[in-house]
Amino acid sequence: MRTVLLRFTSLVAALVLLQGVAISTAWAQAYPNKPIRLVVPYASGGQTDLMARLVGGEMQRIAGQQVLVENKPGASGVVAVEYIVKAGADGYAMCFCTTTNILMPAILEPNTQFDPLKVMVPVVQLFDAPTMFVARNGLAANTIQQVIALARANPGKISFGSIGTGTRAPYPVELLRSMAGIDFNMISYKGEQPVLTDLMGDRLDLGYQSIQSALPQIKAGKVKGVGFVGPTRLASLPDMPTVTEALPGYEATVFFGLHVPTGTPQPVIEKIFEFGSGAINTPVVQERLKTDILFPIAARPEVYANRIKVEVERWNKVMK
Repeated sequence: MRTVLLRFTSLVAALVLLQGVAISTAWAQAYPNKPIRLVVPYASGGQTDLMARLVGGEMQRIAGQQVLVENKPGASGVVAVEYIVKAGADGYAMCFCTTTNILMPAILEPNTQFDPLKVMVPVVQLFDAPTMFVARNGLAANTIQQVIALARANPGKISFGSIGTGTRAPYPVELLRSMAGIDFNMISYKGEQPVLTDLMGDRLDLGYQSIQSALPQIKAGKVKGVGFVGPTRLASLPDMPTVTEALPGYEATVFFGLHVPTGTPQPVIEKIFEFGSGAINTPVVQERLKTDILFPIAARPEVYANRIKVEVERWNKVMK
């Protein structure tokens, strides 16, 4: 009797599992059947926002459904993460996240309610992005070496536009402060464009910018690039030193990717990967990536997750 009961229980469990798989598969086949929200953790006008709109447009064409970009800046991405998580794990709200949004909150405040590594899962790593440190034209420093010397001579007096909350800054900035033994007067902003506007207006000393946002203003003579975050000097600005030249061992790659709430069905995640990787590989996006000196990746969820794991371990050591 007991054997029969065990067999019956196993059969019921198998049927429930098969039913769940069938429902999940049917859901994925129907996905998407309404507009998708692509949430950007920064204000409009910066690199993340512009690339999200470009990638979102291509995803919309591939998915055959509207992809609506929404800007939710604040708290180094926590505002956006909270918004996405509350929207539900159905694939209709996702984050166009950067390294800063994923790593910094998780490293600095790992026990918060909206730790991005716990409440979201990676879907596709889209591309890597070189960045740079930018200064107002009137600052008495033209290279990152001179910036470091100036900051050491004036501790806490050089103003720095931080895209985050309070004294928290993107992790390449934190690494610069840590390795150089310097500090700035950190001023909080909600996006790259407001930082750039104040740099051009001589209301801010320093900022950390994407190539896409800063390069046109540097070439126009409105701001100056003082340090490139990359292994070699930028071909279009050969006189600007790398940060590594001033601080050997400095390494801070920024990457971008799509994330969805934890609990999103795997078949839906696979669909979103298909849309995101497909968008990155379209000619229009490939050409823009080349123009903006961005490096396409299109890594699968498990590969992207491992990249994040490695980076978290490395940056936990840096922060300590």
